Amino acid sequence: MCEFPYSVSFCVVHPSIAPEEITRALGMKLDSQSEAGKERLSFRGKPSGRKAVLSYWQCKLRHAQRVSSEDVTLDDFLKHRLAELEKNRSFLAQIISDGGKVFCDIGWDARSPCTTGVFDHGTLAACGRLGIHLEINVTVPEAWGRRNRGRAASPS
Repeated sequence: MCEFPYSVSFCVVHPSIAPEEITRALGMKLDSQSEAGKERLSFRGKPSGRKAVLSYWQCKLRHAQRVSSEDVTLDDFLKHRLAELEKNRSFLAQIISDGGKVFCDIGWDARSPCTTGVFDHGTLAACGRLGIHLEINVTVPEAWGRRNRGRAASPS
């Protein structure tokens, strides 16, 4: 089996909702937020001097920095979390109806020599039922990126 580290966060973007309302409705721990019309904070919690255009809410679905596919496949991890979100389907539908977006931000770590995974149709159908998009961000170690600049991306 191919093993690779990954992380998954659940995110909500909305034109105006207060992040506290999202936290209350979902019953999940807030990790990062900004509220439409209010000053944005930097990652260090300092004022950025800019106002947020949209409200943003994020919850890490596992508080360990990374999960390994050796422990639980990405598909199984996501399937389990989507099942937990099923009870919030009407709230998520309202977010989308208001012009918002809900998505899982998947951090896929490319340091492993083998990084592959398959989302089965049941997992993808659950995303569709809940209106959840998948955003996949592949992380490449900086040194590997410099070494391979201008060439096809493949580890040596």
